[in-house]
Amino acid sequence: MALIDEILATNEHFCANLPEEYRAYEHEDHHDSKIPKKKLAILACMDTRTTLFLEPAMGIKRGDAKVIKTVGNCVTGYFDTAVKSLMVAIYELGVMEIAVVGHDECGMQKTTS
Repeated sequence: MALIDEILATNEHFCANLPEEYRAYEHEDHHDSKIPKKKLAILACMDTRTTLFLEPAMGIKRGDAKVIKTVGNCVTGYFDTAVKSLMVAIYELGVMEIAVVGHDECGMQKTTS
């Protein structure tokens, strides 16, 4: 089975058997959900090791913040995609604070690409 087929099968099963902790979101007003409740943007590394604990470790829940993930939580130019995302978050979505979050043993410290 190809990876995309596995992902689609898992998604179909997930949607058909929605866990209880996700059911509250079925009835949310999704028109307001694009505005982060805590007026916060988080610039973080895309490292897969942070996937399950970044938000809980910061007390962030769905809808609280805009999370922007980049390689090594880096901003490399005046108008790179991270800066564009932060500008939209600030000027269109009401973000008032930005947190830049790094982590130990980031692969960007050793990359040669």
